[in-house]
Amino acid sequence: MPLNVVLVPQRQSPNGMALTWTALDGVSAYQIFVAQKRLSPEELEAAATLNGTEECFVAKVGAEVRSIVDDITPQGEARHYGVAMIFDDGSVKAARFRAVPDGGAADSFHLSAVKMRMSTGSYRIKPPPEAAGSASARPIAAPAASRAAPAAAAEDPMEARKRAQREARARAAGEAPATAPETPPARAAASPRPAPAAAAAPAAAAPAARSESRASEGRSESSSSASAEPPPQPSTIPLTDPLDVRMQGATQTWDGLRIYWEREPRAAAYEVIASDHQIFGEELADALAGKADFTTAAAVAPSVMCVLDNVTPRESRGWYAVLVRYRDGKRAPHPFKVGDAATSGKTSGPFINPNRTGELRGEVEGLIADAKEQWERWKKEQDGGARREAKRMAGDALLIWPDYPAAKKLLAEMA
Repeated sequence: MPLNVVLVPQRQSPNGMALTWTALDGVSAYQIFVAQKRLSPEELEAAATLNGTEECFVAKVGAEVRSIVDDITPQGEARHYGVAMIFDDGSVKAARFRAVPDGGAADSFHLSAVKMRMSTGSYRIKPPPEAAGSASARPIAAPAASRAAPAAAAEDPMEARKRAQREARARAAGEAPATAPETPPARAAASPRPAPAAAAAPAAAAPAARSESRASEGRSESSSSASAEPPPQPSTIPLTDPLDVRMQGATQTWDGLRIYWEREPRAAAYEVIASDHQIFGEELADALAGKADFTTAAAVAPSVMCVLDNVTPRESRGWYAVLVRYRDGKRAPHPFKVGDAATSGKTSGPFINPNRTGELRGEVEGLIADAKEQWERWKKEQDGGARREAKRMAGDALLIWPDYPAAKKLLAEMA
């Protein structure tokens, strides 16, 4: 069926052409078209099915997006812009929008970021709850053209997201052995078979070496257990010196925004602040003391390099800061980054507020129930699509709640 989307010609402005629209009820996602020429409805439909062509870039964004900035078109070049609304029932209609030169706002999405996230699969569009299995909703989840001819068409965003999640989990799994396996090589190097002529001296030195190895292992185990103990929380250590903290804003992701940083060797703890507004000056002391409105401050052990935001609602904007706390109690701002699991490569980590998990538990249990249903379908009908969906849902559950026992058990059964 031809896609009747009105394309508006505009010439790229220095700071990017912005497209803005008004939210409507029942919309599950938006499609943005940036064409190099005016396309017919049939050509637009083909571009939407293939998730973009050489003549038309197509981006899909969630229903929470109200504005997007074209920062991938060179300045001065002409483009034809269009926006389509994808409703919960799978129907697609043209959206009324405005093209504003240099009209990007602080909360505007940029096409370069959307393009990168779609290619890595890190941007997730929630499928319609009731029409996920209908024929009209299939182009959103997995276009038929990409299934029929994957070699000829561009990679489907859903498949790209699955691949990015698998890669993120693989990277996270590969980080653990990188820091741990020190002892086995040392033992192998300390216990070669001695030469006959000099067997006595190495044999006499072997017990001492084993004793020293056991002692070093004991010290490392005690130090690691000590570092794993929860440090004193910010509310127990008053802020004595003023700090100039610059908070960083970010939108909550579907899998829980990751706040992550590099290790500071002198750190006794890291303090993470998450709020719905920026904090300045004297309010920082109240935030650390737990007295600031709509603000959470938590301390994690120096071995922790990433925490998951479970206090900011989905599709809402939060403001974040990380402080390093030294052994003498002094604090300093610590550089950090934010992102979802795929862009950050951090699939696991503690929650900012470990006591606030009721909403997450409901979401994860729902994903596991859907995954079990698809898995039973695979076992009964040998439907490969059901098997892939079951693994994806179980994997998504582990991204939202790392190490959730039911999700780990289900994935182990699918392996």
